[in-house]
Amino acid sequence: EVIKEIDLFQSTVSTIGISDEFSRLIIGLNMGNVKFFDIEHLRLDPDDLDDTSSTNKFVTASDKTTWNGKANVSDIPKIFYGTSATGASTSAKVVVCEDFTEADLVAGTRITVLFTNANSYNGQATLNINSTGAKNIYYNGTTTNARYMWVAGESVDFIYNGTQWATINGGLASTSYYGVTKLATGANSDSQAYALTPRSLYYFANYSICPYYSASKTYAVGDKVRYSYYIYECITAIDEPEAWNAEHWQQIDPLQVQINALEARIKALENS
Repeated sequence: EVIKEIDLFQSTVSTIGISDEFSRLIIGLNMGNVKFFDIEHLRLDPDDLDDTSSTNKFVTASDKTTWNGKANVSDIPKIFYGTSATGASTSAKVVVCEDFTEADLVAGTRITVLFTNANSYNGQATLNINSTGAKNIYYNGTTTNARYMWVAGESVDFIYNGTQWATINGGLASTSYYGVTKLATGANSDSQAYALTPRSLYYFANYSICPYYSASKTYAVGDKVRYSYYIYECITAIDEPEAWNAEHWQQIDPLQVQINALEARIKALENS
């Protein structure tokens, strides 16, 4: 027999339409004359939990109607982890993820995908998890291109918006917004999403005195142009526009090298 001792307090407790055993206990507590009771005999009558006829019930029929289906587990977004070994140049990225089913394609579901390869596909890429259907990758407010969005071995977070897999924290930086930037090795673009590296700034400073080579123009001997990181002088006249041909050009030292050489010659003359 299991007996439990309880401290008695003088408090106002009233019966609330529950079983007789519990009612008698509450009455005894009110009278202050109960010290021990057998919890094996303390029970709630099932009728008291769902009593359609009594006003003293725990759960009413209206309550059940109101709350029925409120906690539908299938509608609760989940968090998953998956892997993808799809080639970098392939548009349809296939993801393997334990326990992920089509029922998990609800708005708010998140997944972290570890990509074995980078993404070099130049166009609309898709994500297909456990063959639940290819969904567009939504990147930086658009679904047109996610090229170079991740490198080999990187984990990328996605959230399902109801129709697409949107990247998390993947927006591009601009002069107005913080975000992701791409490093540029040359100053040949006016994009606001690129950040120049020290090397690109160095070469730009040394070769900015010349225009960049154009395959749609003609050049005379002695003309100077920039190509790649270097500056060149034309040694063979180009009378017809052509793609870059190194045999028609001679590389010239960077501006700083020429300045250093000139300063050295000046000092040599001063000391002679």
